[in-house]
Amino acid sequence: MKKYLFIILIAASFAACKKGEDYRGNIFPGFSGAGEAATWVVYKHTVTDIPYVTAVLPAQTPPTTYFKLDSTLTASRQKEVSGGSFKFYKSGEVAVVVNNAWVKQSTYKWELAGEQMNIFKNTGGNWNLAIVGFQDQEKLLLKFKKSFFGDTSTDKERFVMEVFYTIFK
Repeated sequence: MKKYLFIILIAASFAACKKGEDYRGNIFPGFSGAGEAATWVVYKHTVTDIPYVTAVLPAQTPPTTYFKLDSTLTASRQKEVSGGSFKFYKSGEVAVVVNNAWVKQSTYKWELAGEQMNIFKNTGGNWNLAIVGFQDQEKLLLKFKKSFFGDTSTDKERFVMEVFYTIFK
């Protein structure tokens, strides 16, 4: 009888244990580590400083308006090849969609710094931190700074837009 009780206790302890999630080091912003690139598509977005973004967009190349940016991000939701999507490569390269095709951008690079992802933009030969990303479970929150739009003032570190991304599967 003791033998059966001992076996039942061992079986119950194994049944009570459940496998936790495997450790996945944040070595790549796909957060799965698989593949050479991860495509992130717009889930939702918020422009936190509409007056600044409205004022700066006409000076961008190509010039645009706040309403066009907003409608582009809205139309980009859950679409792989869209104006709001990003593709991050393990090598640190960044690609965006240009004329319905993925094009690597030599003016962007990404790297991980602890729990956050930093995306740098080369403006006039200087690499400036333009976007800061934070993992939120299986999603990615990218916060765009004024420096993303080319601002070089002392206020260039202020966030003006947030885009919540989900990985394209």
